[in-house]
This record gives sequence, C-alpha cells and structure tokens, in this order.
Amino acid sequence: MVSGIRWLVGVIMLVAAASPAWADKRVALIVANAAYRNAPLANPLADAGLVAASLRKIGFDTSVVENADLAAFDRALGDFAERARSADIALFYFAGHGFAVSDGLRPVSVLMSTSADVTSASERVLRSGGIPLDDVVQSLSGRARATLIFVDACRNDPRVTRAAGGTGRGFARIETPDNASLFIGLSTRLGETASDGEDGAGSPFARAFAAGITVTGQRIDDVFRGLRDKVRTETSGRQVPDVVQDDLPQGAMVLVREEPSAVAVTQAPQPVANTGTPAGAVTGPVPATIAPDGSKLALSITPPPPPAGAGTITACDRLAGSATDLDKVAPGIEFRAIEPDKARPACEQATAADPQSRRLMFNYGRALDAAEDYAQALVWYRKAADAGSAAGMANIGRLYEDGTGVKKDIGEAVGWYRKSAVAGNSVGMNDLGAMYESGIGVRKDVREAMGWYRKAADAGNAIAMRNIGLLYRDGKGVKRDYGEAMTWYLKSVAAGDATAMTEIGWAHERGLGVPQDARKANDWYRKGALAGDGLGMNNLASSYAHGTGVERDTQQAVEWEIKALQAGNDFAFGQMADKKAAAWPVEFRRAMQAELKARELIDGPVTGRFDAATVDAIHRLANR
Repeated sequence: MVSGIRWLVGVIMLVAAASPAWADKRVALIVANAAYRNAPLANPLADAGLVAASLRKIGFDTSVVENADLAAFDRALGDFAERARSADIALFYFAGHGFAVSDGLRPVSVLMSTSADVTSASERVLRSGGIPLDDVVQSLSGRARATLIFVDACRNDPRVTRAAGGTGRGFARIETPDNASLFIGLSTRLGETASDGEDGAGSPFARAFAAGITVTGQRIDDVFRGLRDKVRTETSGRQVPDVVQDDLPQGAMVLVREEPSAVAVTQAPQPVANTGTPAGAVTGPVPATIAPDGSKLALSITPPPPPAGAGTITACDRLAGSATDLDKVAPGIEFRAIEPDKARPACEQATAADPQSRRLMFNYGRALDAAEDYAQALVWYRKAADAGSAAGMANIGRLYEDGTGVKKDIGEAVGWYRKSAVAGNSVGMNDLGAMYESGIGVRKDVREAMGWYRKAADAGNAIAMRNIGLLYRDGKGVKRDYGEAMTWYLKSVAAGDATAMTEIGWAHERGLGVPQDARKANDWYRKGALAGDGLGMNNLASSYAHGTGVERDTQQAVEWEIKALQAGNDFAFGQMADKKAAAWPVEFRRAMQAELKARELIDGPVTGRFDAATVDAIHRLANR
C-alpha cells in the first residue's frame, strides 16, 4: 500500500430515500481486488461479501466482480453504467488498493486493478494500472436518479510503503460534475493508517459499514457517526473514520425508512425569495470559484428555501438573531452582545409559540450558547439544522471544532461546515476555507481555501474579506500583493469587521504597501480596539507601554492589555502568560502586577517579575 491511508468515498448525486418494500429499482456493483502481485490483500473479498449481503438485504440487485484486471475492471464499470440508466439508486463499491498518483499536472485518485504493480515507485506505472476515481464519478453520474460510490482501499502495507520511499500518497481532490450533491467520507483521517482486520474476517470499517446501512430510519450522516464510534472503539482510537465532504443540504439520505412508502428521489431545493436575506447573500446556485491556475475549486451552492411564514419579528429575533442567518427577519446582533438573561427566556417563549420555525430554533441555540449552556445549544442547533438551517449547521461545526458541549471532533466540524457552506451560509463557507488554509481536518489546500473565502466574501462575509487580504499579505496561494491586501482589508472594514482595522494598523506600523507611520498605525489600532477587537487592544497597549507613535502611558497600556485579555485575545494571553512578558518594559509589568493586586488576584509583592502566582492570576483574569 503506497499511502498507508484507507479511504471510504461516498458520492451521492441526488438526495434519495427508500422504503423496506424496495418498490424502486436499486442496482449495485462491487469490485473486490485482493490478488495483487507482490502485495496481496487479505480482506477485500471478505469485505465485499459483507457489503453484498447487506445491500441485497435492503433491496439492491448486486453484482460482485473479484480480482479484476484492468480490462475486466473497465468492462464491469461500463456494463454497470448501462444498468444504472433506468435505476432509482445505483451504488458502486470498491475494495482493494487505491491511492493518489500524479497525472503530470495534479494528484489523481486511482483505484488499482490486479494488473497493477502496486509496489512500483513510478507514477506512470501506477497510473497505468488502475482507473481514476474521477472517471468512475463521471461515468456513473446522471445515469440513475441517485448514485452512490464507495471506495474502501489503502490498507497499510509495508511493501507498498517501502516502494514509495517510506512516504505516503494522500487522498486527492475529486473532479466532480457541477450541480451534484456530494458526500465523501474516509475510513480513517487523512495521513493515518487503517486496520485491515483479521485475515478473512473483514476490516473493522467494512463490518461497521455493512451493519450501518441496514439500520432503519438512519440518515447517511448518522450512519457515519455510528460507524466512526464503532471503528474508533475497536481500534483503540488508532483509526477514526472521517467525513471530508458533505454537500447534501441536510444529510438527508435514508436507505431504510421506518414506514413503507414509495421511493422519493427529489431535486435539490430551489431558492425562494427571502426578504430577510442580507445584501450580497447567496440566494441561488453560485458558479464554481476559479483558482489562479484556472481550476474549479467548489461546486454550485443552493441554500434551502426559508420556511413559510418566516417574516414575523419576535423578541427572540432582536435579542439573539444573527446577521449571517439567511432566514433572519431582523438585522441581527453580534454574538458577544447577546444578553443571555433576556435572550434565553424570549427564545424559549418564541419556540414554544412557533415550534416549527428553524430560525427561532437557531436563535434559541445562540441564546443558550451565549449563556454557556453548550449541551443544550447543540440540541437546538441540531434541531434547526435538521429543519434546514444553514446557520445552525455552521454553529454545530464550531462546537465540534472547539469541543464545547460535545467531544471535540474535527472531522465532524469539517462535515458540518461543508453542509453549511453548500447550503449558502457565509459563516460555513469562511470556516471551511479556514480548515483548508490550516490543513486541520482536511488536506491543506490554500487555493481551495481562497475559493471558499471568495464565495463567503461574495455573500457579504466581512471576516472572509479580511482572510483574503491576509492571503495576499502573506503570499499564500497567490502572489504577495500588499496593495490587494489593503483593498480587501478596507472592504472588510466597510462590512463591519473590527480585526481588519487592526490589520490596517499593522500594515502602517510595518510599512506593508503603505508608508511606515506609527501614528497612523495607532489610529487604526484604536479604531479596532474601540470596535471590540482584542488584537487591536493588545497592539494599542504595546504602543502605550513602549511609547511607539504615542506618548508613553503605562496606565493606559495596562488598561488596554487587561481589556485584550478579557476579550479573549489569544495573542495577548500568550504575551502575558507564556513568559513573553519580559519583552514588555518593567514599568508596565509592575503596573500590571499592581492592578492584579488591586483586583485581589495576587497578594504578593510587586516586583515586575511574572512569577507563577502572577501567571495564574492572568489565567483567571482571562477566564482560562
């Protein structure tokens, strides 16, 4: 195995539902390859047997092709594409070796036939031995009313890893048709290996997958949560299945309905006019973003329609509504400005009066979130998301990313951000872009990040505008351009972002595309600080402490640094609590200790040395 990465990829071209009566036409093809030269696999045939049995149980006319060479693999795929033409649901499953190789321009995910020499270190040899996953998607998409593709591959094999010089080949982005809903999951996180299981018994993932798809009433995303827990437990945490793409508007695919009913395969919801949508928000399909290299970065985006009767403004809307919620009927309030004591009862009353309103469900979640009742906030965000709230999806992602109210799970966070983004929420777009920029939970891809930031910016998201500016400032994924960075900062400021004011100040302090000017820098730091930006507060404090661009004023420095700490600014906290305070003047450090003593956070002498007691006091001041 070249990469040491095991994949499960699911591509769902339409949202589908089905009944235990199997009145619809369901077809499936399983290709299981184990007999590879020099690197045979023990479990693909067993995995195929498990999956085939489950598929037949839930009504799929299932064919299995074992140990297919390249010609047999290609023939089986072509035949299946024809069978899929008149089907309601077509499902393709591959078990065997599969990894990313270069086609000369970009990495391509290739499913390997038994003709392949999978131990070869040559990209050309590897590429010639299999079928690109892109080709599988293209050949099957649009044939059936709903198409599912699953790839269970890349078991850890030292023979293959040695052939690659000990390096791994990561999962490659799939080129997908426009206007397709996608669900992509991995049987383990990127860069990690997966267990092949005991010989002949099936892999932990295949067993969990085969069991999960037969459960009555479960949506496809719920199936993945369940199998993730099973696999994580069985492998003692060494393998954690992960969802890397979920473009289904609500994850709403249920293979086994609780009550028999005719198959319902529906088109993605069409956008409906929403008088509460902010200017610039996405209200219909958005063309794919084009990267600097000309490639498409993302699929079209279609937000769910707002529910009927969404226009009544309540106290809950005024006290806890969000400006970025596509369902909003009031201007919205910043999260930090929510007063939980007022918002919580107002939203409890509003949801009781209108229990079907996803907008009010989301608002109630925000009120609970602001009250730090994270577990109940998650409950209400999930209710809102289940009803189609893209804003609720984004906030669920944040709770999973932060581990508040739920166990931290970056894979879940990425999945929810992607759902929100595809449903048209600019916060989800921006947060998904941030994951791609940092490489957390997904393969790092700055161009993909830029694509999502631009979509969010087009929808009016001020933070995304600032993030685009930062990419230009740092030359990440684009040519460094301080002038373009400043353009985006100013757009962000115009859209209401306080941190962009601080970034403009930093540009003036450092002379990044503008004349170096400490006074102008402080003017912008002050604007950012007064607008609530913690970094602006910290930078203004530093200027006062050192007398940079302003007259030195130690007391002002202390006041602004305390505000920065209380605003939760990580940089300020690092400066004060991580032994970096020594870089600040001793007069400032003494004054800070004196203030901490006046607040009864320390009781020792004022020395200017930040000892353990001082650092502990700073932790408490910053609520850390």
